[in-house]
Amino acid sequence: MGNAPTVQVAKEEVMREAAQKTLTDPDNPSNPPVTFESLYKDSPGPVVVKFFRRFGCVLCREGAAETMKLKPLLDEKYGKGVVNWIGIGLEKLGYDEFKEGNYFPGKIYLDESHELYTTAGFNKIGMMGIVSRFVTEGTISLAKEAEKKGFHGDLKGNKTQLGGWMIVSPKGELLFYYQQKAFGDEPAKEEVLKAIEDYFAVANKEKN
Repeated sequence: MGNAPTVQVAKEEVMREAAQKTLTDPDNPSNPPVTFESLYKDSPGPVVVKFFRRFGCVLCREGAAETMKLKPLLDEKYGKGVVNWIGIGLEKLGYDEFKEGNYFPGKIYLDESHELYTTAGFNKIGMMGIVSRFVTEGTISLAKEAEKKGFHGDLKGNKTQLGGWMIVSPKGELLFYYQQKAFGDEPAKEEVLKAIEDYFAVANKEKN
């Protein structure tokens, strides 16, 4: 209980700093950049934002596809498109193949400056850390399991940036935050679902 005010202030600071960070549209690169705030402001419901490590990462592809299994459930419960899904990547490399694979049906934007990743608190690891995590955390085994399920990838592009998840309300409130600690680290679908259900429970109370 004693830490609650600090945690709340931290959330507010993160969202305030993140709101005006700009993103580009890989499908329409000539369009002006959009702000992070524009992705959730006045949305009909909460927006689930997935920050990818690499579009070619086999574990990123599997993690996105697994979590997206929640989409039809939420569409049925709250209405199609009420809960929106946004993906954010670091670079255009691998995007076309990722899109063709339909791993994440939500709209995707690029944070090529990496400023939003930094503001959101998603960590980077050094090259020695990359090697040690492959060895000590069984990443190779996880990748092999993903490949058995039909997921494939490559090793191209940025390898040091970790990603995560955020769920943001239309008012810019940070409802859920998940920071990757390792390759293939993803939140439980139940955690994502609970954050969304809690949002609607509060919203319904405020209406009544």
